[in-house]
Amino acid sequence: MFLRPVGLLRLVILSFCAFLLYPIAFASPAYAASDPITVTAQSDTINFPNSIDFTMNAVDSSSNITLATIFIMYNTVGYRAPHNATITSNPDGSITALWHEDTSSSNNFEPPGTQVTYYWQLQDKVGHVHTENRQKFTTVDTRFTWQHLSEGMLQVNWYDRSQDFGQIMLNQVEASVNRISDKLGGSPNRLLNLWIYKTNDDF
Repeated sequence: MFLRPVGLLRLVILSFCAFLLYPIAFASPAYAASDPITVTAQSDTINFPNSIDFTMNAVDSSSNITLATIFIMYNTVGYRAPHNATITSNPDGSITALWHEDTSSSNNFEPPGTQVTYYWQLQDKVGHVHTENRQKFTTVDTRFTWQHLSEGMLQVNWYDRSQDFGQIMLNQVEASVNRISDKLGGSPNRLLNLWIYKTNDDF
């Protein structure tokens, strides 16, 4: 079947118009990207070796927040099951959520230098869900005042001793890592963090 020039032109114009109008005709409905839930403050407090306390404050401009869930990941074991925090309503209409992470048992203990990543997810009475940005910190044995020295991909941490002691430790670690790297034909691709305790009782 052959089309006359006028019919062909009309077909081209019609196809072009359909191409231009398709995004408008079949566009997804537009919704306001408003999130009524706002996290106003959050903190993490290490009580080494017994616990880590996670606290978060939030407000909701449309309803009451009914659920606060915290997701925690340790670089040593990965994600643990999410936890539903305890929620307290404040006089100003905000809420405070608290999760007490018990790290005192052998199953839950995390050594110094463990990297912790966590985030909060909130839900209100009418179904709004807010996922907060991820936060990161490193566990530190808060019983001692630590000193630090770094060189390349190495860091040593110690307390109650001189700066010279830390430099000696760093030099020894660097020599050991270089010797191992020469034998294996590779080198560290992330920071090696060494925590040096003064006594066995402290450890």
